[in-house]
Amino acid sequence: MLDLQKETLGDEAYLHICREAGLISYLIDRLLTLGNIDEAARETQSIDNDDQFLGLADLFIHHQQDAVAERLAKARSKEKPVVRVLEWLQTYYQARENYTATLEVTETLFRTQPLLKHYQRLCDLARQLGCWQTLRPALLAFLVASKTTRPLIEIALDEGEIDKALLQLKELAKKDRYGTTYELAKAKL
Repeated sequence: MLDLQKETLGDEAYLHICREAGLISYLIDRLLTLGNIDEAARETQSIDNDDQFLGLADLFIHHQQDAVAERLAKARSKEKPVVRVLEWLQTYYQARENYTATLEVTETLFRTQPLLKHYQRLCDLARQLGCWQTLRPALLAFLVASKTTRPLIEIALDEGEIDKALLQLKELAKKDRYGTTYELAKAKL
């Protein structure tokens, strides 16, 4: 119904209906069309749902407001690092060939969700940028400090360090599901 009347309604009436009905994407689209970028950004910042927020960020890009979309997503990721928002930023920077920013976001993504695929992506990016020799030890130290053993094992296996992976696995076998360490009894042969 609103789509049918959007051309006949005045801007203020249209915006009022969108706000009242909770039609946020229509509201943001009209605000951007009218050039009310700051107001659209304020409305977008108040959105709690990450998927809806990212849809609105894409709407900013559709309206050639890339820098605003980036600023909104960066602010949201600093407020609370959410995987979906970090992945959106990663894709955004990668599409623009901003490898330094892609590396920074990927590192935050790895520290938020320490998975082998993020580590491998970091390795590729850092090697391109010539900073892998300093980044790698910092990432491994982070995993050790956070007692995140599984990624350490996966990384050791991925890098061909079988002995290191086995040592990590042995340490893991000494712990119960709550992280309490027990000495394994030595079996007599």
